[in-house]
Amino acid sequence: MPEQQYAEDVARFGGGTLAIAPLYQARAGAELIGRLGAAAIRKKSLRQTAHLLQRCAAAGYRVNSPTEESRRGGTVVFDFPGADKVCAELNRRKFFCDHRPGGGLRASPHFYTSDEELDRFMDEVATLRGTL
Repeated sequence: MPEQQYAEDVARFGGGTLAIAPLYQARAGAELIGRLGAAAIRKKSLRQTAHLLQRCAAAGYRVNSPTEESRRGGTVVFDFPGADKVCAELNRRKFFCDHRPGGGLRASPHFYTSDEELDRFMDEVATLRGTL
């Protein structure tokens, strides 16, 4: 096998056959985001993550993500004893989230997530916390 010569710039990461089907599949999402606008998506994200933070505070969960709007992304990370077990059961029940040791549950509402879905998620967290 011949020795490879890697490019010194971004071309180093190029190669292989382009995945044409995923490009077409991604197009619909890019068009939707273009129609909605990044500013509107961010505004909704801030509102929904603020709501999650309020629910976390009311439940007494430890929040491990920034709470200030200027520093907050689209994910709220919160923790409590047994959060890993709660996360596993949430995912089994199709309430999709993630758990990281030392961080906690990671909930990331998207532009298509409704406020009702967030409340159902947080209600399910509270229910499971009391049973696992």
